[in-house]
Amino acid sequence: MNPVYWALWAIGAGLQFVLVYILLQQRYFRTYPYLFADVLTLLVTGGIDFAFRLLTPTFSSPANVGVAITYYWLNDCIRQFALFLVVISLLFQAIEQGEQGRNLRKWLTVAVLLVAVGSAFVFRKEHMSTWLTQVIRNVSFSVVFLNLVLWAALIRRAKPDRLLLMLVGGIGLQMTGESMGQALRSSPIRHSFHAVVSIGNVILVLSHLLCLAIWIHALRSAQQAQQAALPLTEPPLESTLKNGYGSALE
Repeated sequence: MNPVYWALWAIGAGLQFVLVYILLQQRYFRTYPYLFADVLTLLVTGGIDFAFRLLTPTFSSPANVGVAITYYWLNDCIRQFALFLVVISLLFQAIEQGEQGRNLRKWLTVAVLLVAVGSAFVFRKEHMSTWLTQVIRNVSFSVVFLNLVLWAALIRRAKPDRLLLMLVGGIGLQMTGESMGQALRSSPIRHSFHAVVSIGNVILVLSHLLCLAIWIHALRSAQQAQQAALPLTEPPLESTLKNGYGSALE
């Protein structure tokens, strides 16, 4: 595999480990359980992809290569589904409770699922790689729209949640880049201009890394804001003891 891809994979794995550490350390996994599950999914499926990349040159028979490709697409579908659950979970947090909010969440979820099922049916006769590329591309476009609805719902709040806005912004950038990358990978010119597939792959990976970096920055910023607010709500221990002794001596 190209050394550039190895470097990008290593950067991605490092960012994912940092995210897991922050989510566990600050107990954000309780507030955003689906986000935590998504990062764990990235680590596991990325590790499987990495293992097959290492083994494929050694066991380079067509059957083994076919198994590696199958596992890659299976892992990619799992990653897409995990990210879809993250968007849905954030949507449920952002949209107001009540009959109208429940209906909106329900129909938006159904719409994305219909796009996924319809795309799978329409492109079912294509080669597996082309078929899944088309399906994931269409689902990515749908989730981009879903993410825009989520962003609009957050903006309308009287007091917007800055952390949630940044998490959603990272997802939006990733899904936009993923839609562009998948469109390039399935473009008809890929047969005459093979580099377009590599360009699409790089866009996919870079948009994912950008999303991870934004998530890390958002969580760390929220952590620093919480720590900065502590002295305003809780007096320092030394001051408390001093005041206590002073009142006792008076």
